[in-house]
Order: sequence, then structure tokens, then C-alpha cells
Amino acid sequence: MNYSIYDKDIYIDYSNKNLITEIGTFKFMEELSIIYTELQDIPLNITKIKTLQKLQIFSNKNIDFFNLKYLKNLKTLILNCNFPIEIKYLSNLEELRYSNINYNLYEIPTSIISLRNLKILKITSNNITSIPDEIINLVNLEKIILYNNKIELISSNIQYLKNLIQLDLSENKLKILQDEIKFLSNLEIFNVSNNNILFIPEWIIYLHNLKELNFNKNPIENISNKLKKIIKFENKKIEKTFLINYDILNSFTDIPTDINYDILENILTIEI
Repeated sequence: MNYSIYDKDIYIDYSNKNLITEIGTFKFMEELSIIYTELQDIPLNITKIKTLQKLQIFSNKNIDFFNLKYLKNLKTLILNCNFPIEIKYLSNLEELRYSNINYNLYEIPTSIISLRNLKILKITSNNITSIPDEIINLVNLEKIILYNNKIELISSNIQYLKNLIQLDLSENKLKILQDEIKFLSNLEIFNVSNNNILFIPEWIIYLHNLKELNFNKNPIENISNKLKKIIKFENKKIEKTFLINYDILNSFTDIPTDINYDILENILTIEI
């Protein structure tokens, strides 16, 4: 594909990798993808593009990210290679997506914690074992997506992320859910499928804006009677869509009268 200097979205792969040397000529470029080109470092000529807002780099090799720190206007960064410590200089970054087939991250890098404007944090297919206390610094987070890691612990500080609307911790090692999650009043999507959770906490009903709740593929041993009755009530009375293992729910008949069902009106799917 031929590009003009006015193009805003540039895609470079092995077939046109020579374009990397010409990157500096695309003065209006907003999005750049460099996919498996044997890239060794971030070319200095990329840093001259002040309009660049989205950078995607896929590579089977480690890359020298020294020049990344000069991309001050970058808002989205998508990577699948080694993790750059230089990310801490990207003060305007709003979205970070990182995955690595070599599973080279065992914790959320401290360099992320300084990214106060970050709204989407997605780190998948790694070995992360916990969500640290420092997560409290990312006050603008709207989405945390950490599936396919080894998370066993969630910091209680997660309760202070009041803008959070999605929390995906599926395919991890969770056994319990911290009570502080119930304070995430704007949460809409909560996925903890494929963990080791034995008990569904009652505080789930206080997530007033919840639309999707997924406990699928957990070794659930017990659901409280109150929660069972709420689920049954929702299925029969509110005509929402639920995917429930009804073998778990067959031990009750009465609908409780002491629960405010209005708080559950927005729930669209519960999957257990």
C-alpha cells in the first residue's frame, strides 16, 4: 500500500518495513502500527511526529524503547514485547494494552502508577499475582482488564477507583473477593470467571449499576439464600436474561420481602 504524507493511519509490517526510515515524513500521522518487522528500537524520527496519538508494536524480539519517552502526546499504547520502563514519561497516556506470550510480568510495573490520566489498563497473558495498593494512584481508571494472569489478591485500595466501569479478572487464581469491591458504585461489568472462587458474596447486590456479572467456571459450593432468592426473583419477575445453574438454586421457594429489588433493575446478565 502506498501512503501519502497526509495519511493519518500508517500500518507497517514485514512487507513494507522500509517505511520505518521514512516515518518522519508523515507529519499528520495519528496512528502507527509496526507489526513483526524485526524492529530493534524506536526510531528517533518518530518522535518528530507531534500528532501521533496511538502506537501499536508487535514483535518477537526485545526492543530498545529509549526514544518512547519523547512521544508526549501519545494516548494509546499497544504492545506484546518487552515492557518499557520509559512508559512513565507518557503523562497523557489514556490506554495501555499489553500482552506477552513469554509471560514476563510478575507484577504491575511501578512505571504505570505515575500515569494519572490512564483510563484503560489491560495486561493479559502474564504472571501477575496481585493488584497492588499503588493502584489507588490511577484515579481515572475506567477499565481494568487483567485476564489470564495468576492474581490471588486484590488490594482493598481498589475501592477508591470510583470511575471504574469494568473489572475483568477472569482466568486467575482468586479464591475470595475483597469486600471493598462493593464500593465501586459505577461498575457495570464484573468478570471473575475461571478462578477458584467457592462463595458468591452477598454484597454483589449493592453494585447498583451492574449489567454483566460472570462467575462462570468457578468451583462454587454455596450461594446464600438471600442471593438465591434475588436471582430467582429477577428471572421470573423482571424478564432479564440470566445464565444460572439451577441445581444451585433448587433449595428455596419464597421471595424475601426485606430486599430493595430496584437496585438490580439494570442487571442484564448473571453467569454462574
